[in-house]
Amino acid sequence: TLSKTEKENKETKFNMGKDKKLDAHLRTQNFIERQAEKRTQWNHLLLPERTGYLEAEENEQTLKFRQEDLTPLLPEVNARKVFDLDLAFGPYNVDYTRNGKHLLLAGAKGHIAMMDWAKKDIVCEFNVKETIRGVKFLQNHTMFAVAQKKSVYIYDAQGVELHCLRRHQSPTHLDFLPKHYLLVSASQTGFLKYQDVSTGDWVIEHRTSSGGIADMCHNPQNAVMHLAHSNGQVTLWTPNMSTPVVKLLSHQSPLTSLSVSFDGKYLATSSVDNTFKIFDLRTYNELHTFYCPKKPLDINFSQKGLLSVGMDSEVQIWKDVFGLPKTEKPKVPYMKHTISHSQIKRLSFVPYEDMLGIGHANGFSTITVPGSGEPNIDSYTANPYETKRQRQETEVKSLLDKLPYDMITLQKHKVGDLNPTATHVLQAEEKTRIMDLEAEKASKKKKRNKTRGKGKAGKRLQVKTSVWDQKKRAEIQDKMTDKKSQKREENQRVETDLKVLEKETEGIDLDNLFNRERKRQTKK
Repeated sequence: TLSKTEKENKETKFNMGKDKKLDAHLRTQNFIERQAEKRTQWNHLLLPERTGYLEAEENEQTLKFRQEDLTPLLPEVNARKVFDLDLAFGPYNVDYTRNGKHLLLAGAKGHIAMMDWAKKDIVCEFNVKETIRGVKFLQNHTMFAVAQKKSVYIYDAQGVELHCLRRHQSPTHLDFLPKHYLLVSASQTGFLKYQDVSTGDWVIEHRTSSGGIADMCHNPQNAVMHLAHSNGQVTLWTPNMSTPVVKLLSHQSPLTSLSVSFDGKYLATSSVDNTFKIFDLRTYNELHTFYCPKKPLDINFSQKGLLSVGMDSEVQIWKDVFGLPKTEKPKVPYMKHTISHSQIKRLSFVPYEDMLGIGHANGFSTITVPGSGEPNIDSYTANPYETKRQRQETEVKSLLDKLPYDMITLQKHKVGDLNPTATHVLQAEEKTRIMDLEAEKASKKKKRNKTRGKGKAGKRLQVKTSVWDQKKRAEIQDKMTDKKSQKREENQRVETDLKVLEKETEGIDLDNLFNRERKRQTKK
């Protein structure tokens, strides 16, 4: 009988021919992956916190629970996190940092405010006196990007303008890829643009050509951008491809919003036809369709899979929207909340908290949603209790671990596989690419001014004229050579015809034949 380790090695045997070094490397890599899976399973035992949801009695529904009834039952620390802000520059966009500690508010009329929302401490507040369409935190709360009327601006935590990115013209939506340090913007003209914020390098620009962009978000697992268009399509984009990797017709009417679950497996889309749908991103099949009393304006997934849907002045939170068969899908929402005399603009769940932030026309509100946040915090990913020193170390480490943008792919498990293309083909492609780059640099190289009159206009004209004369002389020589070769071929062809004619008329008296023919013509 074989031991468990021997069985695993036998099942994962690599047959690479004579390349024993590569075979050993793949064996080691496979062993490390199996050990990592075992450690992950053991680490689940160290996650004691469990998600808690609202539970109703037999004749009740959680849908009827109001925030006024739930807030007094919360611990004092959590009860203070439920509040409302009346602001006069709405409607407001909302964004939270990855650790959920800081909140960023941006009103459409130019008001920007950043705060430690749990302690209610204002970090910075100012007014840009310009239309704002979107806002997004970058690597942490020390920098954030704002989509203003004409361009994208980057500010620091004190509200000081750091950069103006003028290549992002007329932006409407912003997103940030933390593992790649890429700022992504979508414009009114249908362009999707990527820029590296760690070095400032411009990455790529895509023309979507699928109608107006209603909303934008990225898949947290593979960093693929998802765009919602006015023609009912959802397109998936990567920076290394000029065409969408996937086109999905989700609705027959224009889309209003979309969101991707934190595990990257499910997609939710909403449309002006008063419906929102759930799709499986592994098969791109539709799972469920839900109907709303009004047009959905914004949707957002929580860390634990709850889905918030904002319509006019009402917010609905749905539970178990995926993972169940169609016959068992929920018929009523898990919770709902109404914002009086205001229209909802943006919804955002707070990471690692059972809270939902609501940006609306009259300001900002937070409500409690039991079971929405991840109860177990991974300090290596995002630490809500980090100190200044820990934040700096985390930022440096993330910069060192930054992934290149060309590693963004739809199938993330393909990264690290062997390239089947032959080595000499890859080397030839790389050599061609380097030669093209060198030629481009040489063409853009500025002419150096020479001394002692060698760089004067007359001298440069003389050089150009001599170069033109050489080209003209070469063309004339080619034409002469062609004419000579044609004449030579014609002479050879005539000689060949004569030789053939001589062979055919051999043994015939041509003079006698000619005289007979002349006499015949004379008699006529």
